[in-house]
Amino acid sequence: MQSKQLSRQTNRGRNVTLPRVAEVIDNCGMSHCAAAPADPYIDGYANNSVVSVNSTQQSMTLTCWCRDAKPPPAVTWLRNDVVVTSPATTSGVTSSKAADGRLWDAWSVVRVDELRRQLSGDVYTCRCENDASTAPSLVVVRLHVLGQ
Repeated sequence: MQSKQLSRQTNRGRNVTLPRVAEVIDNCGMSHCAAAPADPYIDGYANNSVVSVNSTQQSMTLTCWCRDAKPPPAVTWLRNDVVVTSPATTSGVTSSKAADGRLWDAWSVVRVDELRRQLSGDVYTCRCENDASTAPSLVVVRLHVLGQ
């Protein structure tokens, strides 16, 4: 951010030097601008949808994307409102260039192992947020396991 020295003349004709002030640059391409992530999404599923899988499958994955954020967003998976930790999750961040400057996309994959009927009804939530977020953005799916 650039700053400059300003001076002005008082109503009595004396020059007064004002304190240094920062120039505000209204351009989101600059490093000081921030943007909350766009609404997250899970590849292949709408928000609040049911994910049906067969119990004969060994495992399944869900991939969540949080896009167009500055600074880079944090992506967190929750299962029934409890944070899912590694090694069940993998995540990353990539930069993208939008018309209004450099933005960041983040993704996270959660792996569900040992699919069985007892997991039916489990709710998986992807939560995205960064310093510009006023509240986390969420996308939710419900698991439905078919078979045994």
